[in-house]
Amino acid sequence: MSCAGKIIYNYNNISYESPELALAAQQAEYNEFLSRVTPTKTPIGGSATIVVPTIDYNEKNFVFFTGEPSEEMKKRMSHYVATRLFNGNRYEGEAIEKRRIFDKVSFITSDNPENALFNEEVALLYFKKDGIGQWFLKRKKDTSKLINIEGTSTALPPLQRMILWLDNVEKAARSR
Repeated sequence: MSCAGKIIYNYNNISYESPELALAAQQAEYNEFLSRVTPTKTPIGGSATIVVPTIDYNEKNFVFFTGEPSEEMKKRMSHYVATRLFNGNRYEGEAIEKRRIFDKVSFITSDNPENALFNEEVALLYFKKDGIGQWFLKRKKDTSKLINIEGTSTALPPLQRMILWLDNVEKAARSR
């Protein structure tokens, strides 16, 4: 991500001169994927809240450094990585909304996503558990029970991976 004091921002193995350009490439890719998400044939109905961790939470829980970058480089790189993760989580939530698994979807951000309060029937939460970021489902009637939403293989093409993940979201939402 850096070379001789200069920060290079990477997204999908392409280098960008600024975080804005890299994040714009991420958004363009996400827009393309979202345009291809179709509604489910078997909606569950009801309401859901998508709980996305804040950029601060991401910086504290998902960003780490090797080597000894300057404090300024750490700050800039950390913010870029945390923002990229935030955007990715938000995109996944938008894909759930577009899939129309639930009748109503709302979004909140939280510095404590695992324990975020919600009023809807279901919450889909992204947070760090067992050392990795994962999506979970909680039901309003039993907030102590976490249902893991199974991830997908990174060997799959991104769109196929997203569609399979949305299937896993539906499966988790149907489980009791």
